[in-house]
Amino acid sequence: MTRKPFAEHTIFDALTKHLGVSYIFTQTRSLILDNSAESAFISQNLTCMSEEWITQLYEVALEANTNLVLQLVGEIPETENRLA
Repeated sequence: MTRKPFAEHTIFDALTKHLGVSYIFTQTRSLILDNSAESAFISQNLTCMSEEWITQLYEVALEANTNLVLQLVGEIPETENRLA
């Protein structure tokens, strides 16, 4: 059996109909990314932090624990503000 993908608006319409919820949609601005190697974020950028810190960040990110992620990001030294 093959299934067709649903259009996003169809799913939201069904949720509105059955759950009585409403959604507020906003336009998002697309980010223009600089393709230079300097602007790319890679794991090597984290080497200024301890291995323990990196492990903690990985674990709380997997748990989707926003508060702990923000707490760990707050520990990044001011000298590495681009990383934060």
